[in-house]
Amino acid sequence: MPSWAFKRILHHLSSNSVQYTYHPGCLHVSLTQQQQQVLLLWQDSAPAPAASELAQLGNEERQTPQHETVMAAGTGLTQVTTLVNQVNGNISFQHNGLGGLTVAINFPLMSTYGG
Repeated sequence: MPSWAFKRILHHLSSNSVQYTYHPGCLHVSLTQQQQQVLLLWQDSAPAPAASELAQLGNEERQTPQHETVMAAGTGLTQVTTLVNQVNGNISFQHNGLGGLTVAINFPLMSTYGG
């Protein structure tokens, strides 16, 4: 992953956590290598989106609980999803034990020589 994309992903994730996490909040971030993949786990504390909203996080359009379509193109999670897709990565969202959201991002490991 290019460093500029990684920096943008971290920026959007931190902005999202600051905006939506109750204060004082808790944040756990880990970065691990698994064979030729890198796993970034971003876990913040409460609140978390409703279970019914998890599958739509990161989409440009999503349904509100009142079934109205809203444009979410400006949201950080949409921008993170776009960046992850551009580097051939995968992203998923789930609830965590902190009462908040876990964002799990897998992306290919690149050598310092661009391999």
